[in-house]
Amino acid sequence: MEIKNFILGVLSVFVLNTIKSQSISFDKIGFTQNGDRSENIEIISNKENFSPWWKIIVDNNKPLSTIDFEKERVIVVSRGTCATGSHGVSVDSVFQENDNLIVEITYTNPGDNCYTASVIIAPSVLIRINNKDLPLVFRKKTIIKDCEH
Repeated sequence: MEIKNFILGVLSVFVLNTIKSQSISFDKIGFTQNGDRSENIEIISNKENFSPWWKIIVDNNKPLSTIDFEKERVIVVSRGTCATGSHGVSVDSVFQENDNLIVEITYTNPGDNCYTASVIIAPSVLIRINNKDLPLVFRKKTIIKDCEH
């Protein structure tokens, strides 16, 4: 009887974890090193707010990407001003956890032994999420990328 209860307990944990961590598809629409100068996350819910970001992050000369704002959200993640060209920002994954969408963001910094260009940049990324309804929770981590010489 104890083994049966143990197996049922393990299966319950597996099923609950599967339900609470469902991957959500997202598309990276664009990236720039010349984005918002302040650290910022902006959720865009209409074409009027999307258009200026498209011009900054993607291309002022390309036709505006078609977004169905009834079903999709666009998110801009801006790292803010960085003192060297070796800093970055990325969205790694989006998944549903309970009743929230978790957006995992990574900031990348150069290691101490890296050669870096002395140029001021402002990395920003633009993504589209195929879910309009669930609340968003952003989880940010910073990693150091060491360089070999």
